[in-house]
Amino acid sequence: MITNKQCLDHRRSLRLLMMVAKHQAILEPSADGAYCFLHFEGVRRVKCDKIILTNWIANELVSVAITADVQKISITELGRKHVIRNDENDYAAQHRVFETDHITVGDCIQSVRRNIKESPLSGLYRAYGAGKKAWLSSAEFDAGERLRVDFEYAQLGPKITASWDPTAHLNGGKGGRRPSQTFSDRAIGARTRMQRAIDAVGPELSGVLVDVCCFLKGMEDIERERQWPRRSAKLMLKTALSMLARHYNPPQVRTRSSKPRHWGQEDYRPEM
Repeated sequence: MITNKQCLDHRRSLRLLMMVAKHQAILEPSADGAYCFLHFEGVRRVKCDKIILTNWIANELVSVAITADVQKISITELGRKHVIRNDENDYAAQHRVFETDHITVGDCIQSVRRNIKESPLSGLYRAYGAGKKAWLSSAEFDAGERLRVDFEYAQLGPKITASWDPTAHLNGGKGGRRPSQTFSDRAIGARTRMQRAIDAVGPELSGVLVDVCCFLKGMEDIERERQWPRRSAKLMLKTALSMLARHYNPPQVRTRSSKPRHWGQEDYRPEM
């Protein structure tokens, strides 16, 4: 059973950790060594129990850097996820990173929020740290996202909710897909584009392409399911995306100009 004191200690620990996430703190032990102080630059000095700091370090929620006899406390990536998970009371919140984009709908420009970590391609496309290069190029990332858009428009994803479609009995009434007659022109066109893209990539690489871009499977899951060596899925995916990008944006082929050519000068005129 969790006592009231443990709940209060957890709340205080979380509140202090949230302050560390916003401002780097300087650690100053007390005179008797029973507790310590956290100095937040430009904010204030807060008293902190040593057991809270010990738990932070043991669970790798913070890191301690010592420079010129000054101990600086910084939050780690694991600690930041811990704050998000407990603050929003949502385990999946730690895996979301929202950004605001602007899209054009007709004649209007609207602001939308999207989770950039929703797709496995986002982590491979973004470069983390100075001097690091992203695994995927812009053309490869855009090709994968374009395939995913066609997959959503084609309505090829599995149904996970109850169907209120009165025509569901035409497929046996077991939550099957609707008859092809009820699909819109946009869905049919998306299916055609998807089939062309898969045919262009080939059967050897289209499987990993669909698993990652459409079904949002991780690299480790694909390697485990297919019994591939570690880190091999990234190589196969990059090859498949490069072929897909070439399918969407084929290289321009230079054709011979029909303009007549001669060896004469600019003012040359043939004799009639």
